[in-house]
Amino acid sequence: MKVSQEQIKAILKERKAGGFSKNVATGGALTERDVQLLGELRERIKQMPEIREELVLQVKEQIARGEYNPSAEEIADAMIRRTLADKSAQ
Repeated sequence: MKVSQEQIKAILKERKAGGFSKNVATGGALTERDVQLLGELRERIKQMPEIREELVLQVKEQIARGEYNPSAEEIADAMIRRTLADKSAQ
């Protein structure tokens, strides 16, 4: 399953306790709270649908109206993000 940055940000924002401890940000060991947060994120990601139907429908409508015109930068960015996500999932 591919997870976008926006989905991860939404999950972190929803969680009132905040993000990871400073130890993780600086390369230190995970705290117990970090492990709990990672477990919660993993479970939430597993519950996400494989295909985001609402997004697919939105893009299809834009294509039909001739309004879907991603820039070369947007396409390259998506390709890079997908490649990184695929590598991190291995």
